[in-house]
Amino acid sequence: MNKFSKFALGIAIGLAWMIAIISTGFFAMYILKDGYNSNWHENIVNSVVIFRGIFGLPYPGWAIDPVSTILAGLWGFVHGFIAGFLIAFFYNIFEKVFKR
Repeated sequence: MNKFSKFALGIAIGLAWMIAIISTGFFAMYILKDGYNSNWHENIVNSVVIFRGIFGLPYPGWAIDPVSTILAGLWGFVHGFIAGFLIAFFYNIFEKVFKR
């Protein structure tokens, strides 16, 4: 019936994930730039610190400085591309199997 393009879906999901990682990273850096002396509530700052620690495991350097955040976004593009490629690949296989 409908066949997904593996390359196109990989690019689309990769770009979406890269944009999400970079924008979230810059927002986290904005929240944490003054630390606990900022206008943000202490619970928000604590949550961002914890999230940065967890999200920094697959993307080292994320939300530490702008260059590392952009590099983490590029690494996220690779992850998103692989995920989109595999989703389309398996969709095309199962679409043939269940079409019968």
